[in-house]
Amino acid sequence: MISPYDLEAYLAPPSMGKLNYLRIYGDLLKYRRVFLQHGVTYNDVSQSAHRQSTSVDLFVAASEDEAAYIREEMGYRPDEVQALGFPRFDKLRPVEGQPTVLLMPTWRRDIVVPSYNRRLRPRVQFPASEYFRFFSRLLEDERLRAALERSGVRLEFYPHYEIRPHLRHFKVDHPNITVADQAKRGVQEAMKECSLLVTDYSSVFFDVAYMGKPLVYVPFDEDDFYGRHYRRGYYDLTRDGFGPVCRTVEGAVDEIVAAIDRGFSVGEPYAQRVEDFFGQRDTENCARVFRAIDGLDERRDGRG
Repeated sequence: MISPYDLEAYLAPPSMGKLNYLRIYGDLLKYRRVFLQHGVTYNDVSQSAHRQSTSVDLFVAASEDEAAYIREEMGYRPDEVQALGFPRFDKLRPVEGQPTVLLMPTWRRDIVVPSYNRRLRPRVQFPASEYFRFFSRLLEDERLRAALERSGVRLEFYPHYEIRPHLRHFKVDHPNITVADQAKRGVQEAMKECSLLVTDYSSVFFDVAYMGKPLVYVPFDEDDFYGRHYRRGYYDLTRDGFGPVCRTVEGAVDEIVAAIDRGFSVGEPYAQRVEDFFGQRDTENCARVFRAIDGLDERRDGRG
């Protein structure tokens, strides 16, 4: 069973939670489990991805730093976590086109009702949230809009799917700014075509950095985010990030305009940080993952 998601959470019958499913049927489940991940792990997700919760036979990581963190914090044996790269990375090849700033923020479970649990209620209403204030001000910033007009650069706003029910609150009324239709345009397509990524915490920044493209981080609510949404992991945006870190709209606009003016090149120390993190950036990720999966039986039988 090879998947980027929690397999048993989806295989369990609707009336039975994952833990009960494994408790009752666990001895009958003889398939091998391979976890591809749907994003690079850089925050603390040990509660959901710990070996005691997943029991996967192979946990695929994108880098040695990530693999080491997963082994140390989530209870996996050294051979169960391998830095092979994600198969989808093989398709991460930049596409030339109109220069585009891709604004792709993640979401906050305390300001929206998540699709997986409609019984939850938001802590604050979306229009009153700091999240909405920050990104609406960024989208409406006159200095940013003027820079887009002057340079002929497009800004594509690609909100997380959990935020989409609240898009009506944003004022997007400029010819150089568009809102992506997720039903018609995939995330990978948007990343391949962008010239610069602007995000708060979304792990898509690893994919964009893999292609050698510049980033601007906007973690405007860092203390609150790591108090309510996630716990900090091994990766610190300021210390390890692949681009400048901005916590105000003004600072973000400064860095976006600067990136436009230098033709979206990646300077130091960010280019070196990308090299140090990934180690290798090629199109052999699928092959490495295939060979590792193919060797699972030998490892179990003690032949490998």
